[in-house]
Amino acid sequence: EIAKQESDGRERADEAESRAAERQAFADESKTLAAQVEEAREKSAAWVEESQALDASLAEDAAAEEVRHAAEKEELAAQVHEARDMAAARAEDAEAHAAESTNLAAQVAELRAECEQLKGVAEALKGEAELLRREGEALKREVEGV
Repeated sequence: EIAKQESDGRERADEAESRAAERQAFADESKTLAAQVEEAREKSAAWVEESQALDASLAEDAAAEEVRHAAEKEELAAQVHEARDMAAARAEDAEAHAAESTNLAAQVAELRAECEQLKGVAEALKGEAELLRREGEALKREVEGV
């Protein structure tokens, strides 16, 4: 009976040892898995951090690009405004020149008409001078005849 109890005790001890070894193996495997999970968490956190940094960098680049585009747009708007002002000034100059040309053309027409009148007066004076010359010659002949 003692031998049987010893045998049963050894058997239970062997089972307990076997279960302890299994538990130890399970514990070791759990530690390994926990370490792998922790490593995966660290990698994931690093990836998240890297992704956030990349997102921030991309956002900064996009904002800088928007600022550049806005500055270019403002510069182009200023150039367009300047070009419009110059075109308006040129249009005003052209209108002034056209008005001046029209005025000068009217003055030329007036001067031509005045010249025509003076030609008429000159012709009349020539005719009158011719008459006076003839009268003068007639008077001279009369005086010489007396």
